[in-house]
Amino acid sequence: MKVIDKENRIWSLLMKCLSGECNEIEEEELKLWRDMNHENSAFYFEVNDMLRNVNSAMNAKEINSEVAWQKMKSRIDHNSAEHLTESLTEGKKGKEFKTLSLMWRVAASVLLILSVGLSYYLWEIRASQINTLTAYGSEVRHVTLSDGTNVAINGGAVFKYPSEFKGEKREVSLSGEAFFDVTSDKQHPFIINVAEMEVRVLGTSFNIKAIDGSPEATVVVETGVVQIIAGESSVLINRGETALLNRNDKTLVKYISSDVNFKAWNTKQIMFVKTPLSEAFATIENTYKVKIEFSTDSLIDNKTIDANFDKQTIEFILKTICETYHLQYLYHDDTYMISGK
Repeated sequence: MKVIDKENRIWSLLMKCLSGECNEIEEEELKLWRDMNHENSAFYFEVNDMLRNVNSAMNAKEINSEVAWQKMKSRIDHNSAEHLTESLTEGKKGKEFKTLSLMWRVAASVLLILSVGLSYYLWEIRASQINTLTAYGSEVRHVTLSDGTNVAINGGAVFKYPSEFKGEKREVSLSGEAFFDVTSDKQHPFIINVAEMEVRVLGTSFNIKAIDGSPEATVVVETGVVQIIAGESSVLINRGETALLNRNDKTLVKYISSDVNFKAWNTKQIMFVKTPLSEAFATIENTYKVKIEFSTDSLIDNKTIDANFDKQTIEFILKTICETYHLQYLYHDDTYMISGK
């Protein structure tokens, strides 16, 4: 029993003193044990080195906990094997092995505890890591968040989100235009910080458009219910409704949405029903991120269009419209110029 008590005491002192939690008396007791013989001293400094290695790993930019653990484990196995060979002889070395064998088992326990703590630490780091997704030019980028929510961002948009959601809410931020299909979770509201608004949902799909420099920001709901908070104002919008924020005077209003092509930039599906031709060309510009100009505005005055386009190229769409209205187009300097025939 005395041996066991002594082992427990050494274990307690190692844990406390190497973590900086022991008092002066305990520190002196451990020092006396450490200086008792070479083996005790070697073991003490070996464990101390291992602790420093773990601390260094935790401060590194990139951490591979599995590699770190295997490296430390191999050191323990190597030293244990050496002392096992020595223990095969009788006398002093055999006795020394008993102490060293215990100490290496203690070291293994220390490293096991540290590996669990390090794994939790790494999870905390990952959970708090903020990722930035940027779409350039005409590209549309997609990402699936840790909760299963799908997000598509339009060209020019910047979307920031954590690698893992934790806590009572799922919070992200957006600049530009994006379409969200949010996974339902009534216990953890999904919150988007965008422009001067906070968009709060539980599980729904909707489009947000808040382009930098634009005087307006809009939210169009496809399914479910969305809450918009802007300063002291707040509105609830349902399927088929739009919330509009005037970013100059901070007024927030909602109305029935008439734009059936609000997410065409993502789906490339366009529907025109008695749509003014000027509005149709504006939709095409936004959908394909192109510039369209006219030799004269009278070319499209008082004209409407009825047509559906499903993922066709912009050249196909322009050719169809131009042939219908006896127009022609020419692509030059990143601009489609529409003129009469």
